[in-house]
Amino acid sequence: MFPHAIPIGRIVDRINAESVDAVFLAGDLSYHPEADDIPEHFAALGRLEAPLFAVLGNHDVGFPGTDLTEPLMRALQSAGARVPHNRALNTEIGGHRVIVAGASDLWERRQDFSFQASLPEGVPVILLTHNPDTALSVPETFRYDLMLAGHTHGGQVRLPGFYKRFIPVRGPFDRELHHFQSPAGERLVYVTTGTGMVGVPMRFLMPPRIDILTVHLPETDKTPPAD
Repeated sequence: MFPHAIPIGRIVDRINAESVDAVFLAGDLSYHPEADDIPEHFAALGRLEAPLFAVLGNHDVGFPGTDLTEPLMRALQSAGARVPHNRALNTEIGGHRVIVAGASDLWERRQDFSFQASLPEGVPVILLTHNPDTALSVPETFRYDLMLAGHTHGGQVRLPGFYKRFIPVRGPFDRELHHFQSPAGERLVYVTTGTGMVGVPMRFLMPPRIDILTVHLPETDKTPPAD
């Protein structure tokens, strides 16, 4: 729900045409909408043919603007989305057992990784969050194989030599795959630039995009335990 952004229905149609195994929404699903409009706008997500996982971003939880957590959560759940809010989900993606963990928005200052104590060994972990700076604050003891994030828009108006000044992150995160060196070793962080816009209603040298990733997963027990 971003002004001038691609309608959600068109995005859903494009994703369904690609026959993906799962869909991940990395937050900032809205930009100052009216709460009453949210159910109608997000109803199209219910047409997704692949499992949907989502987290909220800073604009969704009121940093800045209105806190729309409750209406957005209701809309996501009505569409069949699973929202791993500071928790881990045992699931199956593409015939592989996977843990999809989620972290709340960094700016909200409520991230909680205590669920890590219950994670089984040997199962791939995908960490879904909004702000890639989460990689700077994740406990060193928390093992994950891939972080999926958004937030940066790739600069949105990508003026060479200037755009990085306007990306609201502390870490070296811009777009696509980063091999981030943390105290615990190398972390893989993938940053999607998304389809929305904030501030200036335009994109320059950074068109809207839906990222389709090929992730090679090891063979594991394919029967996930109940959440």
